[in-house]
Amino acid sequence: MSKLTMKFEIKHKLTDSILFSIKTENWRLAIEAAIRAKADLSSADLRSADLRSADLRSADLRSADLRSANLRSADLRSANLSYADLRSADLRYADLRSANLRYADLSYANLRYANLSYADLRYADLRYAKGVNKYLTTPLYLLLDQPAKIRAYKIVKDNYEGIYN
Repeated sequence: MSKLTMKFEIKHKLTDSILFSIKTENWRLAIEAAIRAKADLSSADLRSADLRSADLRSADLRSADLRSANLRSADLRSANLSYADLRSADLRYADLRSANLRYADLSYANLRYANLSYADLRYADLRYAKGVNKYLTTPLYLLLDQPAKIRAYKIVKDNYEGIYN
């Protein structure tokens, strides 16, 4: 018995132009095929897409709209998700090692058990995100565990103004 195939079109979130089109069984396979074909998926409209366990390694999803997308257990290692809209996305158990999440909107996203090792989270919006360990977000939290007073030094000019003023 053959599996049911449907036509899937990945569209640009602003212009509605078609970025990639394929006949396949589901969204996950369509996106994986687009990535293998090196399609430009930056600014793709993938709202509410079911991408559970998808292989999205090294995908270029800059500025993509992934609001409410199901990315549970997805492999997003080294993916470029800078400026992506991931509000309310399910990223539980997702592998985001070395992913570029700079300026990404992760507000209300579920990041429980997600692997964020070496991910670039600079300027990412993590407000109300679930499962984020605040003690792993900045190395300055280690100062809270110091057993005694801490001495800090600052390089200054002759007028006591910092050199990086």
